[in-house]
Amino acid sequence: HGIGTNGESLPQYVSHLRRTFDPAWQRKYLDIPLSIAVDAISWHDMARAPQETMANITLPTVPQIRTMINDTLLDVLYYRSPVYGRRLISAVARLLNHKVALYKKTFPNFSGQVSLFCHSLGSVIMFDLLQKQGSGNVEGEHWAGTNPDLTVSDLEGEQGEWEWPQLDFKVENMFGLGSPVAMFLTTRGDIHQEHWQRDATSFTFPGGAHFRNIFDPTDPVAFRFEPLINRHYSKFPPAVI
Repeated sequence: HGIGTNGESLPQYVSHLRRTFDPAWQRKYLDIPLSIAVDAISWHDMARAPQETMANITLPTVPQIRTMINDTLLDVLYYRSPVYGRRLISAVARLLNHKVALYKKTFPNFSGQVSLFCHSLGSVIMFDLLQKQGSGNVEGEHWAGTNPDLTVSDLEGEQGEWEWPQLDFKVENMFGLGSPVAMFLTTRGDIHQEHWQRDATSFTFPGGAHFRNIFDPTDPVAFRFEPLINRHYSKFPPAVI
């Protein structure tokens, strides 16, 4: 999910997505014996400063605007933080591994594919995580990895090596919906690194997952992605689906 989404609103979005998928899939793929299962994870409250602290430092003036900022824009600042950002990614990886493992346990004959639909800031978090699959340790703060017994509070004050969490399942596709990934990659300087793909016709993560960027032209948070992997794509309008 994206910024501002919480545990109360997320189930509504999931329910709506399920209702959208079912008739659309049935109309177009009646002759294919496939089904789609939709589930979601909530990372909004997994790595944030205590609410009491935010309340103590927030001014009482223009309360509606300040509440909106604290509920939405702060998610971006937390993710850009070296401390909270790493905790956030760790929590996302842990929750994903748990969800997929639980599904496979419930349906032991499952042999299908796993694709991730990631909205807004959630697409940035997932993009960074998929980019680091198979990587080793990075000097710095300790990373909780994907130990399901660890909580965010367990990470407080721990130092040592930092290890990118790894997913226990293969991701076939990552769909960025209303995604600011291109803006983050540009402002962080990722596209100027030697490993960045150039003159490509598609983008594939190290683990083999394909990245699909979907957006509404009027979405102010969405950005085009394909010109970053091939500058010639900027001369062509994005495909309509």
